Amino acid sequence: MNSILVDFSRQTGSIKPLHGINNGPVSNFGFVDTSAEYRAAGIPFVRLHDCQYPRPDRVDIPQIFPDFNADPEDPASYQFALTDSVISSIVACGAQPFYRLGTSIEHEQVKKYVFPPKDYEKWAKICAGIIRHYTQGWADGFRYPITYWEIWNEPDLTPEMWVGTPEEYFRLYTTVAPLLKAWFPDLKIGGCALCSVWNRTFINGFLSEVARTNAPLDFFSWHWYGDSPEQLRDTVIQVKSDLAAHGLTGAESICDEWNYMRGTMWVPARREKHIRREFYEKQRNHVGASFVAACMAVMQENGVDLSTHYDGQPHMMFCSIFDRCGIETKTYRAFEAFHKLYQLKNAVPVQTPQGFYGLGAMDEGRAGVLLSNFSAPGENYEVTCRGLRGGRAKLYVLDAHREMELLQELYFEGDFTVDPVLLTNSLLLLQIELR
Repeated sequence: MNSILVDFSRQTGSIKPLHGINNGPVSNFGFVDTSAEYRAAGIPFVRLHDCQYPRPDRVDIPQIFPDFNADPEDPASYQFALTDSVISSIVACGAQPFYRLGTSIEHEQVKKYVFPPKDYEKWAKICAGIIRHYTQGWADGFRYPITYWEIWNEPDLTPEMWVGTPEEYFRLYTTVAPLLKAWFPDLKIGGCALCSVWNRTFINGFLSEVARTNAPLDFFSWHWYGDSPEQLRDTVIQVKSDLAAHGLTGAESICDEWNYMRGTMWVPARREKHIRREFYEKQRNHVGASFVAACMAVMQENGVDLSTHYDGQPHMMFCSIFDRCGIETKTYRAFEAFHKLYQLKNAVPVQTPQGFYGLGAMDEGRAGVLLSNFSAPGENYEVTCRGLRGGRAKLYVLDAHREMELLQELYFEGDFTVDPVLLTNSLLLLQIELR
């Protein structure tokens, strides 16, 4: 029998906010509202990119500030109303907005907004107006605790996100970031929401220029789409290595787009409709649930500071947590389960066999375990919890046939073991109350 060990006698740090989402809770232009579901899953951050796509008439700078020739110090130059509604809905469900400064992706042949700004310093002043509106109350605004401000999205993806040279983006960042940091020293300024960490020329060019100019980089953000948690681990480790190589170890590592997706699906295989449908279906079922939990465990273990899954809008094909009507999927249950551990705050070590991924956490009166059998055989597994005093444990299972079904409840004194059958692509959640 395969064994899994959770050692509650040791703590390995804090559980990170890895269950963030891109966009939502209100989507389809107000037709779908999943605020209650966001609150139930404790979504900590909501990143704003491709908001209400493909008609992004809010959040993006060209929509908020439509006339670049206008005065950025004049409140009349801005159109905040639609963005106000988006951000207020996020705050109302208990999450913090993670604001991408820039524009949405443009897949159309004719590009409108993904060009380098005509004046980088003026663009910085426009960004400052947006920040002041949402954090300082300027222009009849708000005093929301929005900490993270990201400069652009995927500038290494051309021409869909950046019709310019890499050097032009480097200059944009190293011009804007110091200005924003000087004006708002308590906020976190970063980027560059890199499409691929494996674009070695771009990442080394960007980090080298940041280091050379001493531009602030409170966080380095990057994206990953794949079908292997082990490949994600390699990517996380590479990011840490790149930051260290450039003397930027103080920057947080943030994965703010990720999902279950075969890498070759983008081009040209994205036109293979049957493969596309297969992955979209898996994103939402027990496969997606086990993948999400496995990836969160990998990110927790390897030092990712924050992540936001892509995407929370039911009308988007990449939405894993809801169907098109806003009904929760099995993958949503993985977010709910992770939140139960996030509330416990303190991480503990978990030893798992190959193909398994695990998270453990505890506070003074509670403990929890989340296990993902992503690729191991479906059979009995001994799960031993060590270092606990007496209490009560409830064991829940999610798989192809069950959706976080209560499988077992037991009382224990000291160490205890359970041995459920865990199928491939299944989750186990242990919720423990201590005496």
